[in-house]
Amino acid sequence: MQQLIPAITVDHQHQCLQIQHQFSESQIDALFARCVTELQCQPTSLEQGADWLALSFYYQEELCWLRYEALAGSLWAECANSAHFQALCEKLKKDLGLIIFQGQENKM
Repeated sequence: MQQLIPAITVDHQHQCLQIQHQFSESQIDALFARCVTELQCQPTSLEQGADWLALSFYYQEELCWLRYEALAGSLWAECANSAHFQALCEKLKKDLGLIIFQGQENKM
C-alpha cells in the first residue's frame, strides 16, 4: 500500500531525520531554496558530488545540513554536533515537514 502522506522519521541510531518521500533532482533545488527562505537560516555551503547534493546551514545557531542522494531519491537532515541533535530534532522535524510537505496531501 502506498503511503499517501509523506513522513519524516527520527533515526536515533544515526542521529538524523529521514524524509520518507521520493524526490527528483529538479525538485531539490527549489526545496533547498524554500528551506533557506522559510527557515530564515544562514546557508554556509552547497556541495555536489556525482550522485549527491548537500546544503549546509545554521539552524538555531547549530550547523546542520540537508543531504539528497540522487540514486535513491532520498533526503535526510543532520546536525554537525550529534549532541545537539536530540535538542533540535523535534523542532527541525516540524519545520521541515511544513516546508517539504506543504500541499503534498493534495497532490497525491
